[in-house]
Amino acid sequence: MNLEERIIELLAEYLKKGDQLTDRADRTERGIEIMSRALAENDLKFNVMNEKFNEMNEKFNATYEKMNEKFNATNEKMNEKFNVVNQEIKQLREDQNSMREEQGVLLKELISLSKRVSVVEEKH
Repeated sequence: MNLEERIIELLAEYLKKGDQLTDRADRTERGIEIMSRALAENDLKFNVMNEKFNEMNEKFNATYEKMNEKFNATNEKMNEKFNVVNQEIKQLREDQNSMREEQGVLLKELISLSKRVSVVEEKH
């Protein structure tokens, strides 16, 4: 094989490898384009889902606030009623204690009266 044939052979090999690299670069570029489109579509889907999530979160927060307000109002009413009932119980206890004291005084007077009646009966 002479030198010219060797050069032609090397040039053919060089061109073949160049074509292979160009094909590989083209495939890589197509893969990058596909990946870029997929990422862009994924970003769009994510943004849509994120928007839906934000809407749901706002609805949840609004519902939570309404429920919290209702709970606080109900709790406040119950506390007021509880305080009224406690005052009534306190008043009833005071009345009960007062009645016990009166019963004690009446009992002492009854005993005293009974003793006087006994003394008077003994004299007769």
